[in-house]
This record gives sequence, structure tokens and C-alpha cells, in this order.
Amino acid sequence: MINIERVLQWNIALIVVVGALLLSLGNGQYFLPILAGGSALFSLIFVDKLGWFVLNRFAANILALIVAVIPLLNFFDNDNQAQLVSIARLLIHLQIVLLLEKKTSRIYWQLFILSVLQVAVSYTHLRAHETRHDLVCRLLL
Repeated sequence: MINIERVLQWNIALIVVVGALLLSLGNGQYFLPILAGGSALFSLIFVDKLGWFVLNRFAANILALIVAVIPLLNFFDNDNQAQLVSIARLLIHLQIVLLLEKKTSRIYWQLFILSVLQVAVSYTHLRAHETRHDLVCRLLL
């Protein structure tokens, strides 16, 4: 029998990793997709399946505040493209923190919304670096 919650956990983990990969296509840095993939795998095994590690809400909120400060430090001193990258990094960091919490419907929805925002920001970042050749290829598809 297929466990629907387990399928949802795998799908959310894949969406988080795909969003991070989309960002890496625009700037060529692969640290965040590797971090997101490792965190998603850790979450699937040790948080969701085995239940050995779970961040409580207080610890998750403190960690979210800490990881939110890091990308925001670079936000105000840069141009628009660097600000987009800072926002995308913030979204990835928040997704990683949420992956380490016990999953409830609230956490699933937050992960989904952050993932959709991540894809939108990554797409905007990719479009900013698009050349005429890329545009023609995309139109032909």
C-alpha cells in the first residue's frame, strides 16, 4: 500500500532541490543545491522516516532567524540581481530549516509556498541573464 504522506515528503524534498538547482543555473554556484539535497535526504531519512532528529518549534524559529540574517546582510549593498540572489538564498535556507521540523500540514504548505517563490525568483534571475540566442531557443520550444 502506498503511504500518501511519504509520497508527499518525497515530492516536497524534490521541489526544494529543484528550486535550488534553478538558482544555481543562473549564477553557477552549486553549494546551495548540494546543501538543499543533503538536507532533503537527511530529512527524509532521519526526520520523517526514523524520527531520530526533529527540531522543535522554538529551535526552528531561532535557527530561521539566524539563517535569515545571513542573506539579508548582502541584500542592501547590492544591485537588483544580487538582491534577487539574496532573496533566493533566504528562501533556500528557510526551506532547509522547515525540512528539519516534524511535518504537519502547516509545514507542508510553508514548504510548498517557499518552493513556488523560489522557482519564481530563480526564473526571474535566469531571465535577467538571458541572451538573444537563449530567447530564440526558448521560443522555438
